[in-house]
Amino acid sequence: MNNPKLKEIVARMKERDVAALIIPLTDPHMSEYIGDQWKFLEWLSGFTGSAGTLVVTMDYAGLWTDSRYFIQAEQELHGTGIQLQRYIKKEDHYANWILRHIEQGSTIALDGRMFSIAQIENLKKMLKPKNYDYKFNFKAIDSCWGAERPKPKSKKIFLFDNRYAGTPRKNKISELRKVITAASADWSLISALDEIAWLLNLRGRDIDFNPLFYAYLLIGTDDSYLFIDEEKLPEAVRRVLESEDIYIEDYDCIWQLSDIAYGKIIIDKEATSISVQDQLRSDQWIYKDSYVKHAKAVKSTIEIQHIHDAMVQDGVALSQAFYWLEQQEDGTVTEYDFSDQIMQCRKKQLGYYGESFPAIVGADDNGAIVHYRPTQESAKTIGPDSIILCDSGGQYLNGTTDITRIIAMGSVSDQFKEHYTLVLKGHIALARLTFPIGTTGGQIDLLARQALWSHGLNFGHGTGHGVGYFLNVHEGPQGISPRNQIPLKAGMLTSNEPGYYLEGSYGIRIENLILVEESEYEGFLQFRTVTYFPLRTDLVNASLLDPGEIIWLNEYNRSVYEILSPHLDEQIRGWLEHHCSTT
Repeated sequence: MNNPKLKEIVARMKERDVAALIIPLTDPHMSEYIGDQWKFLEWLSGFTGSAGTLVVTMDYAGLWTDSRYFIQAEQELHGTGIQLQRYIKKEDHYANWILRHIEQGSTIALDGRMFSIAQIENLKKMLKPKNYDYKFNFKAIDSCWGAERPKPKSKKIFLFDNRYAGTPRKNKISELRKVITAASADWSLISALDEIAWLLNLRGRDIDFNPLFYAYLLIGTDDSYLFIDEEKLPEAVRRVLESEDIYIEDYDCIWQLSDIAYGKIIIDKEATSISVQDQLRSDQWIYKDSYVKHAKAVKSTIEIQHIHDAMVQDGVALSQAFYWLEQQEDGTVTEYDFSDQIMQCRKKQLGYYGESFPAIVGADDNGAIVHYRPTQESAKTIGPDSIILCDSGGQYLNGTTDITRIIAMGSVSDQFKEHYTLVLKGHIALARLTFPIGTTGGQIDLLARQALWSHGLNFGHGTGHGVGYFLNVHEGPQGISPRNQIPLKAGMLTSNEPGYYLEGSYGIRIENLILVEESEYEGFLQFRTVTYFPLRTDLVNASLLDPGEIIWLNEYNRSVYEILSPHLDEQIRGWLEHHCSTT
C-alpha cells in the first residue's frame, strides 16, 4: 500500500486493533452534497463522485460505487492503490466483501457521525454471521487530515422571503407540532439540512450548489432550538427567530443534547446519525419517518407558480447559451468554455443564486461518463462533428432547475439516431402517462426502459429523482427508479431522464422536469412537463415513433416556442424557431 494517506490511517487502525475501516461519502447530516470539510473519502482516494464507500483493511483498500461512476472512478483511482469495486446488485455490497475477507470476531470501525441509525442497523444485520465487534467513534481521519483540512464556510444565512416560500415559518412549525402531539412526543429532532432550511424558511451558502447551512433543529411543543455556528447568524435573523420562540445554541452543543431535551423525541432513522442517537437514553427516542421530508416534497400552489417562472428564465438562459455555441468557430470552444457560458447566461436572470450542480458537458466519449465534469485544464475541445451531452441546472429564488439535452455539431450516424429515438420514446412514455393514485416511482420506471429493452439496451441509473424548491436538486422521498416505493402525489416534482451510454463513443440523456398533477379522471394522476427547451427533431428516426409520440413531440416544441420566444431577441428567436421544428 503505497498511498501515504492510507498508510497513516492503517497505522491508526493497528493502534486500536481495527481490522476494517468503513468510510462513507456523506456528512453528519447524511447529505449527498457535502461541505469541503467533510470530504474524507475524496481526501483519501481522489474520487469526486457523489456516491461511494471506501473500505480499508491492513493490506487492501476498495471503493464501492454504482454504474454512474464506473468510468470516472477508474480514472480517478488510477495510481492510488485503491481498487474499484462495482456495485451493480445487492450481492455486491461492501458488507458481503467484509464477510468474505475479515475474520470472525474482528473489529469493524467507523465514524458514527457519518452513518445513520438505519444504516448501522442494516450493516449489523448483514454482518451478523461473523459476530464482529464495532467501534462507532473512530475519528482518526480528523487528526490525519490535520491543518490541511478545509475550514467550514462562515457565510451568513438569510431569510427566504415569504413571497417565494409561500407558507410562513409559523404555519409549517404548527403542522409539525400537531405530528409531535399525535405521537405523544415532546420534541422532533431534525438533522437533514434541506428539511431545516425548508421548515424555517432560511437559506445559506455552506455547501456548493445547495442553498443550505449546517445546523440541527429541535422543535418542541412550545420552544425550539437551532444548533448553528453563531457567526453565520445575522442579528436580524436571530431576532426574528427568537421572536417566534426559536432559540440559538452553538452547533457543537448537539453533543450535549441531554442538557436541553427531556421526554420523548421523534427522529428519522434515515437522516439521524448513530452518534446523535447515542446522546440520550434509548427510551427517549421515537422512530418515525420525517414529516418535513414528505411535506416539502409536495409543492404548494404558490411554489408551483414560481417554478413555472424559473423554468421560463432557465429556458431563456439556455437559448442564449446554445445559440452562442453555434456561432463560435470550429475548434475554439472547450467543454469547460460552454459550461461557463451557460452559467454566465443564467447569471443575467432575475433571482439567480448559482448553479444547482456542477454542469456536465461531455463531448463524444466524455458524454458516456454519466457524471463527467469538465475542468479548465482537462476539458476537450468541441469539434465540428462532436456530439455533446449537456446536463446542467440553476438555483433561483423561485425554483431549482435541472435539464439535459444532446447537441450534435454536425451530422449523426443512423446508429446514433436509433439510440436517441429509443431514449426519446422512453421519455415520452413517462411524460404522457396517466396513472392511479398510489402508484410509486418503482412501478413506472420500466416504461422509460421498455423501448431500449426491446433492442437489448439499458441504462444503469434511475429514471428520475425528486427536485427541491430552491433547495437540493436531488430531493427525496419520491423518485422514479426500480427501488423507489413512495407513492407519487399531486405537487411532487421529479426529473424524467432516461439515457443510453455507448462507452468510447457518446452518451445520450433526455431530461425534463415533470410535475405530478390531478388527472381529468377521478382517482388518477398525470405528469405535466414544466421544462421549456426544444427537443431537436433532426436527431430522431421518425420511423421508430408512433403517431401519438410524434404528436407529443411536435406539441411540446410548439409550446416551448410560444413560451420562450417573447423573452428573446430577434436573432435568438429565429434560432429557437428553427430548433423547435416539428417532425
